[in-house]
Amino acid sequence: MLDNSEQLKKIRKERGLTIQAVSEGAEIPIRTYQNYEYGKREISAEALNKLADFYGVTTDRLLGREPKQDPLALLGIRNDEKSALDAYLKLDEKNRQIVIDAMIALGDAARKSRELSSQELRQMITKKFSFLPTSAGSGEWLDDENIEYKDFPDSPQVREADLIIPVEGSSMEPEISDGDRLCVKLCDAVKVGETGVFIVDGTGYVKKLGEDRLISINEEYDDIYAAEYKCVGKVIGKVE
Repeated sequence: MLDNSEQLKKIRKERGLTIQAVSEGAEIPIRTYQNYEYGKREISAEALNKLADFYGVTTDRLLGREPKQDPLALLGIRNDEKSALDAYLKLDEKNRQIVIDAMIALGDAARKSRELSSQELRQMITKKFSFLPTSAGSGEWLDDENIEYKDFPDSPQVREADLIIPVEGSSMEPEISDGDRLCVKLCDAVKVGETGVFIVDGTGYVKKLGEDRLISINEEYDDIYAAEYKCVGKVIGKVE
């Protein structure tokens, strides 16, 4: 198997992009693209062409191959850039200077944009994410098949979390609202009074543990009385 994972990761970071941004921009499922970068799956010709179009480079660049026969290709110049260079060489000296001044201004703007993107990238952290929510109201089953990796803004809570879980429902308002993404530390039990993610009869819930029940903060919702339940983990915060 051809392993071009490091090259894919290198060009993504050069552009200051997240995994999710590349996945969406190249129209490749995020889990599939993650497998490419992690070297767990050989990249298909279709995906390779999509990524080449997205980045505006040749497929050889994505595969880490260095062209030898074309000096301009060694500089990473695309075909459309070669055409632009030919047009530039046909200009007189005055118009060439106008083009150069414009390129310098555009280059400065692009550099500032890359610096900002790189800063944003440094502030992101990749975590496991359950794309099927556990509901604070009715709940969803937490299945390993529904886990993927996503980038989130770095924070102490995100850094400590083992899993990020989105919430649907309002039974835990005002502490937890519909749409929140919870930082969960996986564990077999939480203390009474702590908020955790629990499985009851195959359904996932976000609740506060009581002495004899799982408590809903919102008084419009009933508490859950269950002789048996499984603790998935402790809620340690939210993704900001």
